[in-house]
Amino acid sequence: MNATASNYKSINIQEIFCEPNGTIRFFNNNFLKLNEGENIFLCHPFFESIEETLLQNPNEIQTYPCVHLGLDDEEFICDISITVEEHQLTVVVLDYTDAYLNLNEIAQERNESVINSQLLILKNQQLEKEKEFKNKFLANISHEIRSPLNAIVGFSELLSNTSLSMEQAELLQVIHKANDQLTAIINDMLDIAKIEMGEIHIKKEEFSLKDLILQLTTIYSKKAENKFLTFKVDYDESIREKIIGDQVRVQQILENLIQNAIKYTVSGHVILKVEKSFSRANK
Repeated sequence: MNATASNYKSINIQEIFCEPNGTIRFFNNNFLKLNEGENIFLCHPFFESIEETLLQNPNEIQTYPCVHLGLDDEEFICDISITVEEHQLTVVVLDYTDAYLNLNEIAQERNESVINSQLLILKNQQLEKEKEFKNKFLANISHEIRSPLNAIVGFSELLSNTSLSMEQAELLQVIHKANDQLTAIINDMLDIAKIEMGEIHIKKEEFSLKDLILQLTTIYSKKAENKFLTFKVDYDESIREKIIGDQVRVQQILENLIQNAIKYTVSGHVILKVEKSFSRANK
């Protein structure tokens, strides 16, 4: 038996038999705390309010659902039916107090559940909008920063080809390092934004891994030398000349690895070892 059915099983029923004028003769339950001999129309404002209507419609059953009766500091929620006959007035009171309260509690819980569900949907929608705004902002700001940064990089390269004093050359070297760092930060920002927006695509194109390694060797040998380190490459010559993959992403991964290796190496050397793990069907 479910909760609702068990609630209705415990309903109190009170039958009140009265004279045609409303004087109570007897009753079979006393949860409303009535007394024989008193007038039903005087025991509560509800009965008083319907007296005229009842007496004007004899031999009819009048029903009143969900009536709130406050008697002797108690509140009852009842369904009331009243039958007016020539010789008798019969009042049947069904006490649904517990059932109504429990149903209201269940309805409230369901309403709160629906509200919480709607709030969660709205919150997720808001988070998606905020995420979309953030990603677009990152992408836009990254592109906007690139223009002045490229100008700084270009003019600093031109400046490095002019006659400079020792102090000027050192200051220009600081600018180059700052440019490299800022470029790396912008690239990271743009990649994160693209990944979160689902716009990053891994290409499958043919490129020379060996040429890429030689290019990185030229760049990072100088960077390692500036830290008094040696950058070495151990390249497996059995690797095919052309491989299939995303050259840009491979370069980004290798650059991050090499940069961190040089950054966190205090002395000695850094070795980039490239070897073929296995080959399948000549691929």
